[in-house]
Amino acid sequence: MELNKTKSSFYILISFSVMMILLLGSWWLYLVFKLANKLEDLNHPLLEGNLVSMIKWEGLSFFFLLLILTFTLLYVYFQDHRKTKALQAFFASLTHELKTPLAGMKLQSEVLSDLIQEDQEISSSHKSHLLKYTERLTHDSIRLENQLDNHLQLSRLERKAPLNLRMIPAKTFIINEISRVHNQINFNLDQLDPKILLYADDFALKTILRNLFENTLTHSQQNLPQVSIYNKGKTLTYQEKGSSFQGSAKHLGELFYKHNSPKGSGIGLYLIKKLMLQMNGVVFFHTQNNFTIELEFQRSEISS
Repeated sequence: MELNKTKSSFYILISFSVMMILLLGSWWLYLVFKLANKLEDLNHPLLEGNLVSMIKWEGLSFFFLLLILTFTLLYVYFQDHRKTKALQAFFASLTHELKTPLAGMKLQSEVLSDLIQEDQEISSSHKSHLLKYTERLTHDSIRLENQLDNHLQLSRLERKAPLNLRMIPAKTFIINEISRVHNQINFNLDQLDPKILLYADDFALKTILRNLFENTLTHSQQNLPQVSIYNKGKTLTYQEKGSSFQGSAKHLGELFYKHNSPKGSGIGLYLIKKLMLQMNGVVFFHTQNNFTIELEFQRSEISS
């Protein structure tokens, strides 16, 4: 993960800097004392008095100053590291706390939508307006829930939390996730084997699918995007009809990479790539003609 690599590089740089300061300071002090002793052995008239002692004390003072600066640097670094850990824990806790009221809000908007549809006293024109607002509330709640899940997954990746890998019935799992956005995207699952089982983690696969849907909704130019999901063995393919990407395909999956698009956060495809790697799989991006993402899992099985 790029964040972990950056942190590791920073830790190595700090450690190397401290070691170099101490080694250079020690070597410089050794040379100063060696020079002072040689000068003392010369018994030259110009070296009478406290000149040699002054050289030694100045060398010691400079060395202790280096030590103080080094330990100050280490102290500031570890204080900052501790604060960063505390902030990460706080935001992880806040994300968990927000998910409960958000789920309640989504449920209430769905119930409200059902009540409006069943109420015969509301005129059809008012009913359509009310349903439009409740539908928008539901969609916004789902998108916010997806963002919270993304932050949770980022936190899990940072902590290198283990995954619970198992054989998952792909089509049933995908249909369940599609139900969240079925009226926003037109899906074609005709070529998806109903018996295929993919070796994956439930929460990771859920996050991958939701980010695929969110990416389609965010960047598609169509009012009702057309998406085909099919498999060839252990490879699951997600293809957007009539959609393409004008940027560099090799940068897709990098953290915060959005090309020239003001939309999105640049986290979704990054999470997809990293979660697939964590499940010992790999992801491929094809940007020409129909924008296509291939998810190659570690293994698959056919259920009996």
